[in-house]
Order: sequence, then C-alpha cells, then structure tokens
Amino acid sequence: MTGKFRLMAMATLTSAALVALPAYGASASAGALAGPTAVADASTILDSAPDCATTWTGHDLSKWVKVRNDCGRTIRIKIIIQYNFDSPCKVLQPHKTFFFRYGMASYLDEVRSC
Repeated sequence: MTGKFRLMAMATLTSAALVALPAYGASASAGALAGPTAVADASTILDSAPDCATTWTGHDLSKWVKVRNDCGRTIRIKIIIQYNFDSPCKVLQPHKTFFFRYGMASYLDEVRSC
C-alpha cells in the first residue's frame, strides 16, 4: 500500500470509529448509535440580558461595568467576567443601575439574565 492510500484508509477507519463511539455518559444502545441528534440553539442555553438593559464599560483603577434597567418591568441580570469572579444575580427595578468592578487583567464576557 502506498503512503497516499494508507493515509486514506487510516482516515476512513478513524472517522468510522469516531462515529461508532457513544457520547460520554451515554449508553451504547441502538438509540445512541442511530445518528445525529438535534442540539439546542445557543440562544436557548444562554439567556442574554434584555435589549432594554443599557450597558456601559470603563476603567479607572480597575475595570467596571454599569447596567441600567430601561425596561418597564423588573429584570434579573448577572455580569459574566472572563478570568475573574462573576457578579451575583442582581434584581433591578425599572430605571435603577447596577455598578460592578472587576480586575484589570479580566474581561467582560457578557451580561445575561438569571
């Protein structure tokens, strides 16, 4: 077998083995090997903050984020920080503001509902 055909045969065997493996923690029943299943859309997994919540970011001695509830109803938000602690889940009444500081080596990842 030449190098090119050997590589193709190995790739075919490897991909066939990966398709046959059940997902971690799943049973090896016929249903697990039946084929691909639908995966939930990312928007259903992570619930972002409502569009009526206004967000500002800035920095002085540390970085900060400020979120104002411009909705006509009470909302619950959580600020997700990359490489640092997230904020607690905060209940914001209409027209109220939440101010949260985080470290300079961190980054604002997202503001989401909680």
